[in-house]
This record gives sequence, C-alpha cells and structure tokens, in this order.
Amino acid sequence: MKKGFTGVAAVLAAALLALTGCQADQAETSAEVYGTGEQTVNGSQESGLGQNEATGGAQSEPESGKENETAFRAETEESASAVWEEEIEKGLVARFSVPDSGREAEILHVIQAEFDVEDLWKMFSSEAGTVEETDDFIGVIYQVKDALGGDMFWSSGSISYRSKLGKDIGNMVPRDLITEDPETEKYELELSGFSRETAREQILRRLAELLPELEVKEARLYAMTADTLREYREKLNDPEYYDIYIMKPVEFRDEWSAEEEVYYFEVSFSLGEDPVRERGFVLPDDTSTRGMYAYGYIGKNGFEYFTLGELIFRVEESETQEIISWEQAYQAVKDYFSLIILDDRHVLTIDEVKLEYVVMPLWDEDGHATVFPVWVFSIDMEGRPDMKIEYYVNALTGEKMN
Repeated sequence: MKKGFTGVAAVLAAALLALTGCQADQAETSAEVYGTGEQTVNGSQESGLGQNEATGGAQSEPESGKENETAFRAETEESASAVWEEEIEKGLVARFSVPDSGREAEILHVIQAEFDVEDLWKMFSSEAGTVEETDDFIGVIYQVKDALGGDMFWSSGSISYRSKLGKDIGNMVPRDLITEDPETEKYELELSGFSRETAREQILRRLAELLPELEVKEARLYAMTADTLREYREKLNDPEYYDIYIMKPVEFRDEWSAEEEVYYFEVSFSLGEDPVRERGFVLPDDTSTRGMYAYGYIGKNGFEYFTLGELIFRVEESETQEIISWEQAYQAVKDYFSLIILDDRHVLTIDEVKLEYVVMPLWDEDGHATVFPVWVFSIDMEGRPDMKIEYYVNALTGEKMN
C-alpha cells in the first residue's frame, strides 16, 4: 500500500493532506490494501495526494480563486479499481497485508523480572565468577567476571553475557555486516559436529527459561565458520573498514579453528499473532518505550555471547481490549503532517503499516510496565533515501505517540 502526501511551496500541508485512494480487500485474517491517486471518501471528494505514477504524476490546475486548494478528480469505484490493478501489475504501487482490524488484543500488566545473579551466571558459564554491584541512574548494575576474561551484566531488565571467545568475535565482526552481507551461502552452512537444529533448540530453551511470557516469532542463524572468521580478520587490514566499524583499539585474534566456529543468532518475539517491537522509541516527554530482542553467538561449548533486552518481565495481570483500525490510526498521521510545510520537490510515501507490541515502563521503583499494541507507519521521503520516518499511534486510543 502506498499513501502519498504532496506539498506545494508556501502552502500548509493541511490544505493538501487527505486520505489517499485505497481499496481494502478484507480477508478473514488480513486486508491487502492498494493505494492510488484520488477517490471519493465517505461520499465527499478528497484530494488524492499520492501522485499517480502511471500518469507521470500529472495534476489538474487549481480552480480560479482557489489557489490554496488542490484540484481533484473523483473516481468511480469501477474505474478506480481498474487503475489500482493496472498499477499493481506495473509494480508501481507497494502491496502488503495489514493486520486484521476491529479485533481484540491482549494487554499485559507486567513487572520487571528478578533473578539471582549467581544462578543467572550459571546459565551461561561453568567457570567460577566474582560479582560486583554498582548503583547507576538506571538502577543497580550487577557485573560478574571470570578468570578467563568472560563477563556478564544484569541491569534494568536486560542481560548481556560474553565469554572470551565471544568478545574476540564481537570485537571483530559488526553484526549488521553479517545480516546485510550479499554472500549469503557461507552463512547457511552447517557447522561440523553442531547442527543448526541443535543450536536452535538450545536458544529456544534458554529464552523460554528467561522470558516465558512471549513466543519466539523467528530465530535466524548464520554460520560463522573458521574461514568466514578469517575473512573478517583480513578486512581489519583495510584502514577504511577499520575506521568505520572498530570503535576502539583492541587486540584481534589472528587464527581461528573449527572448534571455535559458532552460529550468530538473532531472535524476534511475538505476543499471540502480532510481533513485539525489537527496539523502543522516544516519547514527547523524553521517556521511552522498550522493545524485546535477543542476539548472540552459540557454539559447541554453549553460548559464547548472549544479549536479551530491553525489559525482561513477568506478567502480573492481563486483559483484552478492542483495537482501532489502521484507517482510524491514519487520521492521527494526517493530523500530524498537516502541521508541516512541504514543497513540491518532496513526496512523503507511507510504504508500510504494521501492528506491533511495545513495552511502556511506568518508571516507578518497582519496575511496573504495560505491554500493548501500536500502529506503526513507515514513511519515505522522495529524494531523501537517508530519510526514514516511523510514526506511532496507540492502537487502543488512537493517540499519536511521537
């Protein structure tokens, strides 16, 4: 689905922003939505502000005396449908599924999970560790260290464990380069003596122990063979690579053996049928929501690197509430962008709409929080590939969140 906002110089986008033409083919579980130019909405004509790419983006001239208004061309349902299908066939209109609207969602009232630090350490290491406790603005931070160079941090509802091997790999290999590497074949290999399925089972079992309230939506594994680790070590000889990806000077291991091979893993979570957002976002009052994610390295000897955040919780109470439709949430997006002055060189295009859960901390001493759904609108700005906007609307109230 695409929805466009087209600005005219020196004219408030409020005069221009209107619901883009769209058609929802409602299925039992999802609706596929197709965006085009103009259409009639609720019996009234509204300007179709997503320029029709199939016609070169041409627009009618404003009527005399109405320079601050955008002319429109009302489409019948039949002709509009033909335009949608034609543009879909040409690949000019984004197409995707929108979660079912008008249904109930589970709301969780939670509290930050508590762990015995020494028991938590034993989940990842058989080495003896010493515990240090410090106070910080985020609360108490527990750090455990072993004689081999491994350590673990537990603070503010998140866990991070690193063995010495995990540190060596983490210092050398930027995680984004693994997931974005076009040479995918090398990451799809099976490690000798340690299958992907075995690794996956161990990851899921550990996550079920730490965070039983959520389901694993997806667990992605990438094989890091000795050859692949050597490739990354060679890249460090390139000064440009080093300056971009290495944050601070460290010693790098030169040799890698088959016994040190690992899988890099990334895990996303869901609550029921809807995903949990992996990262939080900042709210207008400078507080922030939290997400939930896990990543790390696992090998024959267990976890070499394990991070789980952003707020590990336990459920105290749950309830169900009906969520608003994405069309209702879209009204908040229109209202927001009506306050922005754009010029005719920029077109804002909504290219994705999704429903995700976030964790909203209540910022009290006991660590209470609420887990609830939000509508997420992903917006691109034409001519600015570096400009990616995400706009969040509370799926329970329809209120904008950023």
